[in-house]
Amino acid sequence: MTGLCLLDILLPTFHQLAHFDDSAYVRSGYRLVEEGRMTVLAWGPLMSVLYGLLYVFLQESPFWFVYLAAGGRLAIFALLFAGAYMCARAFSSLLEPRIALTIAAVWMVGLAFLQPWNSSDFLFMALSSMALSQLVRYRSDATLKRLALGSVCVGLAALTRNDGILLLASFVLLVLWMRPRPSARLFSSSWWKPVGVATLPALLLMGGYLAVYAVVTGSWEAGTMARTYQAFEQGHGFTFRDRYSGAAMVEGLRDVRALFGTAAENGGSVLRAIANNPVAFGERLVHSIAGLPTKVSAAYGGPLLLALSYLAGRGVLHLWRARQRWAVAALALWHVHLLSYFVTFWSVRYTKFAFVALVVLAACGTKALASNLQDWRERAGLGVALLGVLAWEWGEAQHGVVPVTLVLLGGGIVWIFVTAWWDAPPKLAVRLSALGALALVLGVGAAAGRLPDGPLLPRVGQTIQERAVVVASEVLPPGTTVAAYGHKVLTAAKRPVRSLNDLLATEPSLSAIATWRGLDRVGGVFMDPYLRRRFPDWFIQLERYFSSHPAFFAAFSDEDSGTHLFVRHSVARARDVWRSTTPALRSGFDVYVLDDLLVYVKESCGAEDRERRFFLHVTPANAAELPERFREDGFEPRSFRFRQQGFVEDGRCVATRALPAYDIRSIRTGQYLPGKGRFWDGRIDLQEAGPNPTSARDASPSPTGPRSRSGRPGTCPGRTRRRAAAQR
Repeated sequence: MTGLCLLDILLPTFHQLAHFDDSAYVRSGYRLVEEGRMTVLAWGPLMSVLYGLLYVFLQESPFWFVYLAAGGRLAIFALLFAGAYMCARAFSSLLEPRIALTIAAVWMVGLAFLQPWNSSDFLFMALSSMALSQLVRYRSDATLKRLALGSVCVGLAALTRNDGILLLASFVLLVLWMRPRPSARLFSSSWWKPVGVATLPALLLMGGYLAVYAVVTGSWEAGTMARTYQAFEQGHGFTFRDRYSGAAMVEGLRDVRALFGTAAENGGSVLRAIANNPVAFGERLVHSIAGLPTKVSAAYGGPLLLALSYLAGRGVLHLWRARQRWAVAALALWHVHLLSYFVTFWSVRYTKFAFVALVVLAACGTKALASNLQDWRERAGLGVALLGVLAWEWGEAQHGVVPVTLVLLGGGIVWIFVTAWWDAPPKLAVRLSALGALALVLGVGAAAGRLPDGPLLPRVGQTIQERAVVVASEVLPPGTTVAAYGHKVLTAAKRPVRSLNDLLATEPSLSAIATWRGLDRVGGVFMDPYLRRRFPDWFIQLERYFSSHPAFFAAFSDEDSGTHLFVRHSVARARDVWRSTTPALRSGFDVYVLDDLLVYVKESCGAEDRERRFFLHVTPANAAELPERFREDGFEPRSFRFRQQGFVEDGRCVATRALPAYDIRSIRTGQYLPGKGRFWDGRIDLQEAGPNPTSARDASPSPTGPRSRSGRPGTCPGRTRRRAAAQR
């Protein structure tokens, strides 16, 4: 029933899907299948595996993106509810499992707890709950199998979020404390066996993934420090959101680097960055703590947080008096990983990680309250909590109360009076069942204010941005990188994304766009309403720049919504360049030069052609135009892989690579494999025309015209010539 009430969240429309995190998870899934691209450990490879498995079955659908997101949400919600159920069963000696599940259902349904949706957050919560349930059961039966299963869940949680590494430490400490032991000593003679069983499966999962990643990519990079430092930098804008007008996360980067130094200066260490300016970090920490109550309130239903807090507090008091303090301590230690967010940043999302613990404590409090409601102090405490909810809601709604609050408050008051003045107080089981039934009715009543008014199936193909997806798929060759702020549309079109964040962190101007280092590496630029809302000044500048740029054309444009797709002319022509143009180089691949783009084409190519890497060395006419880090070499390397920049069409392999904006003297390119050397390479010279004839080994001159900073194909015939020499 809970799932049915949540179908508007679990079966989303394209418009409901997030621009960043969830789109990135879906993209990592299809790239795992299509390109064999593995995710760094710190960025949640389990999300890639989950969405990759779903992609195998849904890839043929034109609406694969929406269906994949819906499938992932349904699977994760099922795991989340299963985790809550397993925890409720594990703590059944202290609470009534049905009541715990009812409280969880009320908060999920009535208060839109699952919004905004983030797949990694809820999957982590599910796996964490499952691991905790196994740990509690181990305390009862001392079965090592429980520890092994719990360790597997912790290992999978670590493959979902970085928090899983800290969760493993909590898991091992709790095993040491909760294991049966002959004496009060923490390290008695039998400690090593349960600790080994609790640790080994999780380490094997993490280490096994790292080993597979190293074999595939040649790198043992885990990315944990890099991701932590990135979160630390992002957190400055989130923590001091009131200081910034636009996207706080991006705008705060300038300040955080000025205060603490860059990642390179600090060696990627957050602790070193804090040591650089402890006073500034202290101010940030105070601000973070001050803003935490507001975030908790937003996550747990605003005014109705009082009801949950009262029940959870009553549960803590009951467990303490009943000498079941181990449960309170275990739940607290289990969530020690949340302390790391004081170093990075607190988001509303992260406060939800304590949801299952709060539900367990609230269920304990409900049981204690129901068994002792004849005591006037119990009724008074609950009445004060409900009146507090009403007063809070009255103030927030500007002297009005929303139907959800009235339903919950009215039902609670009725239940108090009916139970308190019953002539023959019913048995505890009857009262618990009555409370469970009432809570379920309240949940349905609360949901009445937020159920969708349209069909609950994923509605596809109805939005402007979905039309942009179709155009991007038709106009942009696969593998063409597109600059964008949000990733959703380009992920749905299966096109690589170049983030605009580094550009958006600067002052808006046309000159900043013209000198942006990412400009000559993209085949198009996508702008959407999300960019216009977060960065209105930048949106105006970008629209003005690309609408008048001679190298770009508007492949899709909707002025009212603020949706634009600008594409390079040369990129749009790359799909059939072999039909109208002579290659500048003939070798393992035919190589065509389209003003600002190289196009590699090979007829009837095989898997080995796609596995070999492409190297590309670009030598400028003026060495001073080289980026400083490449001046010693004398050329700019732009090597790439086919799976990143290529596609297969009618048995023909086609790859594209953007060229730099400066005037080019020569290009050297080919294919190689590490350890096996080059399979082919060739050189394309771009120089002033002279009297010397082209040698017999040279390719025919390309009719596309000269390659210059502002020129377009065919504008200055005869000014330059291209000479190509190929070697196998």
